[in-house]
Amino acid sequence: MTTIELIVDEKCWNADEQGIPKNRMMNLRVDYGEIDVARLVKAAGGKRNKSAKVWELPYKDVLALGLSERI
Repeated sequence: MTTIELIVDEKCWNADEQGIPKNRMMNLRVDYGEIDVARLVKAAGGKRNKSAKVWELPYKDVLALGLSERI
């Protein structure tokens, strides 16, 4: 018996395609005193969740602003 592997298409692996929907709301950690970051998130349409002490923003906007390390 002989087996072969047939490669139909190749493309670079992208971490953003890991199944997180772009419209999913993400919680962002913004520390007290980080006024510039808070203004940036608010300008993008983010909402402050006072009880959880986080900002909420759609995943696509988190990526666009480069804030994925704050999730």
